[in-house]
Amino acid sequence: MMTNLFERALHRSRLFLLALAVLAALAACGGGVGTGGTGTGPVQGTVSFGAVGAAPPGAQCAAAACAFHLQLQELRVDLAVGCTRFAHTGGWELGAGGEALLAGTLETGRPATLRLQFSEGVATSAQVTVVLADERGAVVLGPVVLQRTDAVVALPPDCAIPAR
Repeated sequence: MMTNLFERALHRSRLFLLALAVLAALAACGGGVGTGGTGTGPVQGTVSFGAVGAAPPGAQCAAAACAFHLQLQELRVDLAVGCTRFAHTGGWELGAGGEALLAGTLETGRPATLRLQFSEGVATSAQVTVVLADERGAVVLGPVVLQRTDAVVALPPDCAIPAR
């Protein structure tokens, strides 16, 4: 009988220690907005970046100059450069060094990847470098440096490229 009581106590002690270890691991992992644990992005509300400049290689612009617009939201990222559009829907996060790699689609419906490199390592940085690549990894647009804007700028409507 003593053996059974001792074995039961030992078994319960092991279960208790295992439960404590699991709770400690969960507490250490944390979680929260932008950590990847909540399924939301590293921004609250909308953060906008923009620039106006010469059409970079790969951009389809209706005029000689292109307007660059990047909008970051918790569950959506949109890039519009002239007539080139990229959209990512769903959660996203920043990796080491303030880089985000986002899978999404172009205006044509083709898959693409947007790489964002934030100057200060956070999504609210003063600048972001943007590189857009197609499904094969070929660069479609960039690298282009965009400046953070205080105002939320509405993305321009879709456009048509004039015949050349």
